[in-house]
Amino acid sequence: MRVESLELKHIGCFAEKHLRFSDLTVIYGENRTGKSTLVYALFFALFGKHLNPQLRVQDLCRKGEKSGSVTVCFAQNKERFRLCRSTEHMPSLARKSEGADLWQPVANDFAEILHNVIPSAPETASLTSFFRESELIHFLQDVPRYDKTLVQSMTGMDRVQILRSAFKKALGKAKEYRKAIRNSAPKRTDDPLQAELVRRQLLQAEKELRHLDGEYEQLRSRGPEYHTVYHLLQNQHLGKKKELAHLRQQQGQNPRAADLEKELEQTKKLLRESDTVSRSAEKLLRQSGALSQQRNQLEAQIRKFLQLEGQSLCPMCEQPLVPERTAKLIAKEEQRKVQIGQAQKEIESALESVLIRKKEIADARKRAEQIPFQLKEICEREARIKELEKETARLASEVREKEPSYGKSGEDDPAQKLENRRKLLQEEIVRCRVQMGRQEESLRRLEENRKHAQAADRKVLLCQVACQALDGAIANLGSRVMEKVRESVGAWSEHFTFLNRFDIDISGTELLPVIQARGYRYKLSQMSKSERIFLYLMLKLAMGDALGHPDLFVLDDPADGLDHKRKQTLAWLLSKVAEKRQVIVTTNDRAFADLFPAASRMELNGTG
Repeated sequence: MRVESLELKHIGCFAEKHLRFSDLTVIYGENRTGKSTLVYALFFALFGKHLNPQLRVQDLCRKGEKSGSVTVCFAQNKERFRLCRSTEHMPSLARKSEGADLWQPVANDFAEILHNVIPSAPETASLTSFFRESELIHFLQDVPRYDKTLVQSMTGMDRVQILRSAFKKALGKAKEYRKAIRNSAPKRTDDPLQAELVRRQLLQAEKELRHLDGEYEQLRSRGPEYHTVYHLLQNQHLGKKKELAHLRQQQGQNPRAADLEKELEQTKKLLRESDTVSRSAEKLLRQSGALSQQRNQLEAQIRKFLQLEGQSLCPMCEQPLVPERTAKLIAKEEQRKVQIGQAQKEIESALESVLIRKKEIADARKRAEQIPFQLKEICEREARIKELEKETARLASEVREKEPSYGKSGEDDPAQKLENRRKLLQEEIVRCRVQMGRQEESLRRLEENRKHAQAADRKVLLCQVACQALDGAIANLGSRVMEKVRESVGAWSEHFTFLNRFDIDISGTELLPVIQARGYRYKLSQMSKSERIFLYLMLKLAMGDALGHPDLFVLDDPADGLDHKRKQTLAWLLSKVAEKRQVIVTTNDRAFADLFPAASRMELNGTG
């Protein structure tokens, strides 16, 4: 791909501007004349994003204008393309084949065609084909830090490590969930033999009770003069009345089913907020952490400014320092620190409210597990009350019919013995049914826990497979990137003879160049600024060959801080690069711009 021209409208300091490019183009202009704006506009035209990730596309617009547009013309495979992007509207693409006179709009398969002519991703192109001075500021410091290698810092592989940490965190949570499931399992299980014994006892008691019921019916058939039947019915009637009164008393003391259902509905409604509250808590925690990090950065910056208060020259650029300017910067940073502290207090207050809400949800979850059991007890109690009311009414009627005209029966009456035995059998049946219900509930809980444990095992296995796959992908990607970068560094080092006295090696297991010279190992902070600039450009070109690039190399003021000899070396190197890629250089140094006699040259005056 070869960029031919760039047309700007309402972008930066330009109302309208048209530029044409050759294989090697040098753009000269004083500060604040729009050099960086041209670089940002070219990146936006090709990829639809801002080159500076901290800025928005709308920030490219000219002051006072709501929108701006950039049109770039480039050639690719004997075809010419014209790509127009606006900060407010959808992009448009037109192409013109070799020998044609008119531009043909591309409507169908727009994205596919644009991907074919510009295959590089914006992040890759930003790394391999665009050089900004702000990149070098970080590189000139003692990097890499925090166990990040040099190429990892440049390629952004630290974000992959963040993703890897997230996967490992998910694996840890899955293991904790599995452990909690296993700990919640019943500590002991009922013996199957004991369960079968209880079932047989229940069957035997029910069989004997049916036999006694038959004998009881025979006693009742003897007529109302048989006083034992009367007392038997009377005792049954009194017993049922007592049981009915006791159940009604319990019903009055316990909450109503309608109230419990209403409470359950409110509890479920509260539980539906659980995910939202959890996300809010996580979001507030992230925001609080980000503000704490910003506050720490501000405190570090204030300490740097305080160190500069007693100095007359800047240790970095050796420019004179104005005390009033330093005091204003410190006051400004202190004000930002106070604002961040206030914002952090607000977030902590909101977080406290969210945590309180989270506790209410946890209490509601426990209550939601209790209410169904209470409703079940209420339903069983109401059913028993209705049953007792019918039996009491039936027994009262039978007592009135069979009331005897003579005295009470003796203690050895067979009917009384029959009734006592029936009571014992009924108690035995109730006990067996309760015990069997508990066994069934235990088995149900055990089965649910088993299903949850299987789901937890699947989650752990899935997370383990994902972590292993990600580790393999990272290792494979790192080895391939290292191999390609090593090959490309060897090829470009033929031109970067300025760095010949350094033995720059990229090992097979690390993405960190080993820099050696004069018999000992160098750190980046021990290299001169010019050495680090040339090393950075060489690595940028090498990674472009390894990761892919759009046949373009754009540099925004790369000679800042170099002496004349190093500027000559840099100009010669960029001329060599222009033999392989199209090179566009912006500079505010007229002497550096004059070092490109064969290049196309443009001068900016800050107006469009």
